[in-house]
Amino acid sequence: MDIAIIVILVTTFLCSLDVKKKDNRGLILSALVVIVFGGLRYGYGSDYPSYLRIFQQLSSFTLSEDLTDIRTEIGWNVLNVLCQPIGFFGMVILLTVFETVVIYRFIGKYVNYKYHWLANICYTLNTELMLLGFSMMRQFLAMCIFLIAIDFIIKRKWIIAVAITMLGGLFHASSFVLIPFCFVGYVNDKTIGKIGIFLLSLFFIFMYFFGGSIIESFIPDLRVLETVNEYVEEYANDGSTSMFSLSRIYGVLVFIFVMIYYRYFNREEKQLSLLYSASILLGGLISIISMAGRINLYFTLVGIVVIPFVIKYLKDKAIRIGFISVYIVFLLYRFNVFFNTPIWSSYVHYHTILEQPWQ
Repeated sequence: MDIAIIVILVTTFLCSLDVKKKDNRGLILSALVVIVFGGLRYGYGSDYPSYLRIFQQLSSFTLSEDLTDIRTEIGWNVLNVLCQPIGFFGMVILLTVFETVVIYRFIGKYVNYKYHWLANICYTLNTELMLLGFSMMRQFLAMCIFLIAIDFIIKRKWIIAVAITMLGGLFHASSFVLIPFCFVGYVNDKTIGKIGIFLLSLFFIFMYFFGGSIIESFIPDLRVLETVNEYVEEYANDGSTSMFSLSRIYGVLVFIFVMIYYRYFNREEKQLSLLYSASILLGGLISIISMAGRINLYFTLVGIVVIPFVIKYLKDKAIRIGFISVYIVFLLYRFNVFFNTPIWSSYVHYHTILEQPWQ
């Protein structure tokens, strides 16, 4: 826990230097810190041992053999086989470098240098992103691949966006669900209009609070039928019901701000805010469909750039400071709950690969 706190503080400080320097140097240095932190980790994350076993299991395979017998996706299996010469530790370092570069490039491209520090907090302090990403290696890789697709979604190059999203699906099948979102680039003010935005907002908020109970009343066995039931369901049931309710209210509050200032956004910001808004719709379904929680994580990652540019449009200083303060306090509370929940005990102590023989 201590090392995670140090990483968050150091990277936030480095990003804050960009405010004075008016460039991305602090952001680049922060990415390097995260790469060292994540790349050298050993046993950090509840699924780390499982991925190590899968890698060792695939050590006797070649690309000419049938890799579909292994329970993980074919793309992940191929990656494991290709990385056998550099070992599991080498693969983790490679993935950490790729994912961190993609995420911090995403921040640098869409967030004003004045708010690099806030985007960094949104990523490092939100335990559903950086820390959980260290454990759910397959999905986190797919999430980062989807960030690359977003560039093409905004440019309306849907064929490339779909191809990249499907590539992510080879590493984690949840990415295939995102294919319809590859056409968000074609949605504009003329497509849905101001009234459409207002009605869509009301629908999203309604579904956020009541969607789960409504759908469950029609399909009572839906929870039983769901097979993907690992991370989010455990995370949502962390013993803090009141805080979970508060998180839902705050999520809607962010969404309301997004819709209020939507008309002031530039085209890129509008497309990104529409993608982020999907997390509101999915948020109401997490309680009954854990897969909704899985998909929600993709859009939570998009939120690391959406929240900062919402702040940019808040002209009242008191509201801006209050918004940021409440958000950070909320993240700090969840951060504390995360490290005091038994299922995440593997995150309490940080060990490095330097303490182990190369594997």
